Amino acid sequence: VLDIENKTFKTFQPKVKRGLAQGINIDVDNEGLVYLVNPLKRIISVYDSEFNQITEFGAVENYKPVDLAVTNDKIYVVDIQNNRVNIFDKTTKELISYFPDSVVGNDDWLYAPTAITVSKNNIYITDTGDYSLKIYSLKGEFLKKIGSVGDGLGNFTRPKGNAVDKEGNTVDF
Repeated sequence: VLDIENKTFKTFQPKVKRGLAQGINIDVDNEGLVYLVNPLKRIISVYDSEFNQITEFGAVENYKPVDLAVTNDKIYVVDIQNNRVNIFDKTTKELISYFPDSVVGNDDWLYAPTAITVSKNNIYITDTGDYSLKIYSLKGEFLKKIGSVGDGLGNFTRPKGNAVDKEGNTVDF
């Protein structure tokens, strides 16, 4: 945990109900709660600001979370096993819906989604399997696709993440 303002650094070993978490991505909500993605146990663990576990959710048989973004009253979880983004209610942790509701070959289909960022009114998904960044509305409506496979300008080779600034400019990496 980096505290840039106080110039400190500390580590923590998150715990889950059955052992240690094997987290790969993390997000913090506006209340300071920490959400940790644990693909091997197929759960999202939630911790308070002191890293005490509060709860965990999402453990279902056919599900593999790899990244998440928490915004307002929703938790958007990238599910690489089902090629989609699952939307959970932040309060109840119940699955509300998912997107895209599409088929292979359509521009909005997610082949291997690996990263998510929510900024303003858009959701940005890095689709490693399609060598692109896909942009959706907060309702899951497909807006556009950026990039394709290659090593030239506007091309990606196995993108793994993304970042979005306050103006909506994106970087895929």
